[in-house]
Amino acid sequence: KIKIKNIKDIVDTEMDDNIGNKTPVNNKNNETVNTKTPRSAIRRKKNQLIDVFARIKPLTNQEIEDEEEVVLTVGPVKSGQDNIVIIPPPTSNSYKSGDTSQKKFFFNKVFDQQSSQKEVFNNVGRDKVNQLINGNDSMIVAYGCSGTGKSYTINGPVPKYNDESKQTRAGLIPKILDYFFLKLKLQIQHEETLDESERNNYLIFVSYLEIYQETIYDLLADGDNLVKREIKERRWKPFVSGLIEKQIVSAKKGKEILFQGMQKRRISETLLNAQSSRSHAIFTIKLTAIPKTFDPKSEQKVNEVWKISKLVLVDLAGSEKLKKSGLLESNIANQEGNQDGLKVSSSINLSLSIFKRCMENLRYNNNLKNKTDSTPSNNHVYNKKIIPLRESKLTRILTEFFQNQTVKLSMIICCNSLGRDYDDTINTLKFSAVTKKVHKKSIQIK
Repeated sequence: KIKIKNIKDIVDTEMDDNIGNKTPVNNKNNETVNTKTPRSAIRRKKNQLIDVFARIKPLTNQEIEDEEEVVLTVGPVKSGQDNIVIIPPPTSNSYKSGDTSQKKFFFNKVFDQQSSQKEVFNNVGRDKVNQLINGNDSMIVAYGCSGTGKSYTINGPVPKYNDESKQTRAGLIPKILDYFFLKLKLQIQHEETLDESERNNYLIFVSYLEIYQETIYDLLADGDNLVKREIKERRWKPFVSGLIEKQIVSAKKGKEILFQGMQKRRISETLLNAQSSRSHAIFTIKLTAIPKTFDPKSEQKVNEVWKISKLVLVDLAGSEKLKKSGLLESNIANQEGNQDGLKVSSSINLSLSIFKRCMENLRYNNNLKNKTDSTPSNNHVYNKKIIPLRESKLTRILTEFFQNQTVKLSMIICCNSLGRDYDDTINTLKFSAVTKKVHKKSIQIK
């Protein structure tokens, strides 16, 4: 049985009717509320594979008191696209090298410094839950420099998740779990009105891993010690062998498992962030729909009858300059002892650079789709670049989501508005521009 609880203001009972629920929804005051998802939730261009969002970190009280220079603002909506305007300050390397012009970057939506966790969920997470229940895979990635709010956006603060007073600050994963079980309950109620052949039994599993110094650790393994996992391939598709998947029957259980895994994740204090994530973390929700008429003794094959869909949420460790983060002279404490901060940070930056190169090469190949090389001395038709998915554990795990053109991808670019962080911020925004130009036709990976 699936356990459902009242999720109050988490989704404001703003449910859409994609799964067959045609009746209006009444709140606790018996007032009819709108059941449709806002039309402006996602603004996607034709053939755009990845929806790219931006979230600007609010200033701290200390930064406001110090009157720190702000160089990034949200511009007016243009052609249905939100945008960010950024101006190089005189102290930045860009300004000193002669680049003094303002830059503008466009996004599906920009979440400004006053945006709430609920607003991010409504525009990013809600659609992914619908995709999951409809049997489609999807992925959300939080990307940005260290200390820009990626983990806060994905997970929220680190409370005990039964503390309702902190529910409004919960991140995407807790809110997605709440909304998912509510939607699944509606789906089951709808199926009860259908013939037996159209009904399903549902199983929900979650897994949680981290990639630390190019080693995969299972965050859901029993005990305090972290268990290493290896990537293997089945029919040329990579998977993490032995990764624990825990079955859940309620959002509460899913959030408890998330919280337990978060306690094992590597974090450390740097000059940029008091709780800096030192690893990439991947949380997966897997939904299996089994037809009630399925007979295990029949000749029907499971992979032809069972419908499996996944929602993957990726919290990337932040890129950082070693001198700026203060890691050149620091050690990072973790469960396995003291590790050199330089080595950890270099590993993070290397894996992120490979991730960026995959996106850049995909965009480059997309621009070559109408160009051919007919020179007899060449053995190829297109001058396409190799997509280096096998060069890091992160990109290798995500290979399936790059290859499958039906997967819905969303990237949340987290950035800071301060002038002292301009050079890091502009590099992050330039990467977002590359990501937006990756189209479905360019993804042909061999």
